[in-house]
Amino acid sequence: MLRRASGHTISKPNKDGIPDAILERFEIVRQIGQGAYGLVYQAKDKKTENTIALKKCVKVLTNITDAHRTLREICILTELRKSGHPNVVHMTHAMGVPGSRTDLYLAFEFFDGDMRSGIRSSLYRNHDAVMEVVVQVACGLAYFEKCGLLHRDLKPENLFVDTKTHRIVIGDFGLARCQSTVPQVDDPEQKQSEGTLPYMAPELLLGTDQASYKSDIWAYGVIVGELFCSSIFLRGRKKMDFIRKIVEVTGPPTDAYMKKLESDLLPQCLEVERCIENLEGMDPEPGSDACWEQQFPMAEPQDIDLLKTLLAFDPEHRPLATSVMQHPALAKHLAISAEGIAVNELSPQVITVPLDDALDSELKIDDLRATISGVIEKSYSSGGGCCVLL
Repeated sequence: MLRRASGHTISKPNKDGIPDAILERFEIVRQIGQGAYGLVYQAKDKKTENTIALKKCVKVLTNITDAHRTLREICILTELRKSGHPNVVHMTHAMGVPGSRTDLYLAFEFFDGDMRSGIRSSLYRNHDAVMEVVVQVACGLAYFEKCGLLHRDLKPENLFVDTKTHRIVIGDFGLARCQSTVPQVDDPEQKQSEGTLPYMAPELLLGTDQASYKSDIWAYGVIVGELFCSSIFLRGRKKMDFIRKIVEVTGPPTDAYMKKLESDLLPQCLEVERCIENLEGMDPEPGSDACWEQQFPMAEPQDIDLLKTLLAFDPEHRPLATSVMQHPALAKHLAISAEGIAVNELSPQVITVPLDDALDSELKIDDLRATISGVIEKSYSSGGGCCVLL
């Protein structure tokens, strides 16, 4: 049963469907987003007077799969907030709803834009502005590597922007996983969505490997590419559409990669070979310096070198974020994220999540509710009486 510290057990929703127990602490300003799991509002914290983003997670405690995902997200965000990393979004509150066993509310620091809107506008139309993003996101990803965390859904919509200070944070951890428990590619019971198609690495599009730090680096590389050409450059409807678009920029994979693909997964190899055949006669030649320069006109030579490593078709040839931070293209811009680099140099604990390695079929919904309740009570119950426990 849901309850509050005050002992109330009934909370009637207002006309917007938000219970009084939540409105006691937060004043809703306007709805600013909508996703698969609910709504996002701009709101004011009545206690602190701060503007926050309030995420209404609808019916996430009604089935095991959603509850398991929600447990991971809350635990990951709770652990990340301990560092106060400037390039990672901070969750300030986690709340249940009195009288309900279905919904949760999560409160975050507020940002007035995201990277998608920034790319569409004039915010990132010069080199220095682009490098502000390149450095800050790399800094956040390098911290994830130290924490043993895979984001798995990096895209411009999940990079939040303070347009006044130009601070960038990585947000939306709905698909994030601890690296030690990420589903194996050959485990159908555990296999889950690995992100959004235009930002999925070739190994995920082809089904040849599981998500990894290198697949997050690929998504980062696509975002960097979009910043340098001020538009989406990988478009398609099906997975192989994106493979075709990728090789039109990067050129064909290496012979060694194709031989390995042929020995492991012949059908996928044949699909890639068909994409390579279509490159014949293209001008400029895919993978050539002229092709990269034409595709990313704002990029300087060092930036092109960085992009080639980030967008290497073979994940073994991509760098980790900690190595990206050492790339010459970033050298003169590192002061942008000096605070984040300082946090990275600490020794963060590897993030773990209760029940994370359990199969959904092994779990019970009441156990997940109880575990989520324990995390909320331990980490957020001192938040001025607004924390609601399951």
